[in-house]
Amino acid sequence: MPTSPLNRLELDQGFALCTGIECSTPTIEGGRRMDELEKTGHYQRFDQDIRMVSELGVQYLRYGIPFHQVCSSPGVYDWNFTDRAMESCRRHGIVPIADLMHFGLPDWLGNYQNSAIADVFGGYARAFAERYPWVRYYTLVNEPFVTANFSARLGYWNEQQRSPEAFTRAMLNIGRCIVQAHQEVRRLRPDGIFIQSDSCEFAHPVDPSTVSEASFLNELRFIG
Repeated sequence: MPTSPLNRLELDQGFALCTGIECSTPTIEGGRRMDELEKTGHYQRFDQDIRMVSELGVQYLRYGIPFHQVCSSPGVYDWNFTDRAMESCRRHGIVPIADLMHFGLPDWLGNYQNSAIADVFGGYARAFAERYPWVRYYTLVNEPFVTANFSARLGYWNEQQRSPEAFTRAMLNIGRCIVQAHQEVRRLRPDGIFIQSDSCEFAHPVDPSTVSEASFLNELRFIG
């Protein structure tokens, strides 16, 4: 593929246009896994999807690694699909931004109330960096605030709890995941670039009685 000005950009030197493939994996009511890579057929068509990204002229792709599938038990990893997807990125000239956790956990870990997830996630991040040493860009945990909010404050996903205590516990556990995974990856990739994402929202009070609640929500959104 001819080199375009876009392809010559480096994320640590300036602006680059990126895209991503939807890869959410939360569990919902009844413990059902909502795996968007499966729902969209990406597991079967990953090479075609990645090739089409390349054909668009977009070089940087935030790419979700299916944590719930890769980490089948403590310290045990199945890289079969990830190996093929990462090789496809290299073959098509795509620079992956490795998205290591996107709204979901392996079934055996339960949910974001589990204080053990940070140690497990740190080990998984280290194993990924060891296996793919050429990957430099990472989003360790996608949208930490949304993950905790939807799982433990609004009750949509995963633990489906609705309390300040559950939300705080989830937020702390997710924060520990990010910190420990960052430390593990930087040991192997000191020049690693970490691209954090979270929601960009604003609560508008519809009448005077909602001003206090809107103010609280507008502060809460920065907690991640």
